[in-house]
Amino acid sequence: MKRLLFGVLGILISIFAIYYISKNISFVESWEQIQKIASGHIAILMLIYLCSFVPRAYRWQLMLKNYPNVKFEAFLKATLVGFAGNNFIPARGGELLRMEYFSRDTKISRVTALASVLTEKILDGLALLLFLILGVALSPIDVLKLSWLKNLLILAAALFLGALIAMLFLKMKHDFISRLLKNRNHNRFIKFLERLHDKIQSALTFLKLSNSTIQIVGASILIWLIEAAVFILALQFLEIEIHPLAAGFLMLSIVNFGILLPSSPAYLGVFQGMSILALTLFNIPQTTGLTVGVLVHFCQFVPVSLIGILLVSLSILNTKIKDF
Repeated sequence: MKRLLFGVLGILISIFAIYYISKNISFVESWEQIQKIASGHIAILMLIYLCSFVPRAYRWQLMLKNYPNVKFEAFLKATLVGFAGNNFIPARGGELLRMEYFSRDTKISRVTALASVLTEKILDGLALLLFLILGVALSPIDVLKLSWLKNLLILAAALFLGALIAMLFLKMKHDFISRLLKNRNHNRFIKFLERLHDKIQSALTFLKLSNSTIQIVGASILIWLIEAAVFILALQFLEIEIHPLAAGFLMLSIVNFGILLPSSPAYLGVFQGMSILALTLFNIPQTTGLTVGVLVHFCQFVPVSLIGILLVSLSILNTKIKDF
């Protein structure tokens, strides 16, 4: 019921965003701008975006290095399926699809898989916070004079740094929490908490000063650097006169923080609204902001959706063949 309500809320937010955009912006003018984009440029943006899934899968593999028998291919396929699922299932239901697909494929606990995915989101938030700070620092305009951006920076820092501290606390107090649970009366609920704690700890084993942790942090930055390249090149292909790095980093951060809000499948409306909002920092017309948002969103939506549908279809077909 909570997920249903969350999904309905997301759809309502998307409807409001689409209504606001349609009321204040000329779709005809934006469409004319989109038609001028070369098909080769679209292909380049799609290819660059797909490249980001390689470090995503590699990072996930490093995070679950306690399962060395699981191949890189399994991590890559599950990641693509999850992102494709978010394009069709409201309230980020793709994350649950990703967990289920991965768990069935590898036999790894669903709780461990989900905990590792949530940990990924925290790492992504910290990386986006870094790019937001870089965008502000590189901007030729004092963008922090706008209170909403300053508030976003403070909120993101508090949220994701707080989540990082919570993860480190769980990791450091592993033995203490285990002893605390074992000393309690072993009713069903306590036993459930013990199992849950052990599975969460399996997803946090990477949290220590080691070469793999450094690689995980590096992969997190690389992921969003690749995605930033999509925004930066989109601005260049549309020949928008703007500081490319500052605008690209700020768009990347603002759009991805914005789609943390509940929204319809594929973040329709919210993605475009956040793109428009980000480019208003540089006094770019809203119509142009909509064009950039539509272009980037299209280049992210189409390739991963097609690949995800193919992978799920093959998985269903293989299951039916085995059952037969």
